[in-house]
Amino acid sequence: MSEMDNEVVVSENGNSREVAMQKAEVFMDCIDKINSAIESMGIHFENLSSKLSNMSEKTGSIEADVKETSEVVSKIRANASKSKILALNASIEAARSGEAGKGFTVVAKEMGDMATASGTSATEINTSLTSIFEHLSEITSSIDEANDLASKQNESIREIEEALRSALEAAAGLGEALQNL
Repeated sequence: MSEMDNEVVVSENGNSREVAMQKAEVFMDCIDKINSAIESMGIHFENLSSKLSNMSEKTGSIEADVKETSEVVSKIRANASKSKILALNASIEAARSGEAGKGFTVVAKEMGDMATASGTSATEINTSLTSIFEHLSEITSSIDEANDLASKQNESIREIEEALRSALEAAAGLGEALQNL
């Protein structure tokens, strides 16, 4: 091989080294950008997880309120039943009183009708509350599932960050090796 050929090989090797170094720097910059984006995603998933936890707590509070309201409705229904019995007793007493109890008979009938209406309304409210409670349970379940998914995403992001750190270290090592050529 002639001296000129050796110079061309050295020149080509020097140029290749520069190209390799530039590509290693571009690679390291890309890894840094990917790492930053993934860190940002991690923060967003942590915020999402926090929001989901808050939503789960709030739906739990609403479920407790619905249960409490349902208990009140049960008391109203029980009072309506008692009112119906009182209205029936009042009607019986009014009938025993004869002509003097006719006005009281009308009041007793109205009391019975109101008790029946109250009982019916209480049943309708209880049906609505049961439906609300079922929907809240479904929402809570969905929130819990979403929270689990967010946690899994966070774990995956941590694994990717670790892999990127390793790749960045390898790229830095490659750059140092190329400089020492």
